[in-house]
Amino acid sequence: MLLRGTEPVWSFVDRVLSVAYVMSEDMRCPGCGQPKHEAWNPDSEGYYEFHDATCQGCAELHRGNEGEREYRPERKTFLIDTRPKDQPLRPWDPLALPIGQIDQDQADKHHDED
Repeated sequence: MLLRGTEPVWSFVDRVLSVAYVMSEDMRCPGCGQPKHEAWNPDSEGYYEFHDATCQGCAELHRGNEGEREYRPERKTFLIDTRPKDQPLRPWDPLALPIGQIDQDQADKHHDED
């Protein structure tokens, strides 16, 4: 939440934003994040498409945690973006690719780098 000022006291704006956030979350399906009034309506059947993409940050965290046999709460994992500043990301629109081609496009990119 947003806490402004030096004292740990919630301002009126902080409380309003907190209530708005809770209300917004309550209006969304906890599974997919879509608005409940649309996604849970039987008339919406057939109007959603499945898309997926690989989060490269999560993938690296997973690779770094491979071999860990048990949860260690004292161990914190994090990422550092090491991309050179002169190498910007290419424009990417995940909705422009057909289903299944997103991960294939990323796999092709990694294959080309090898």
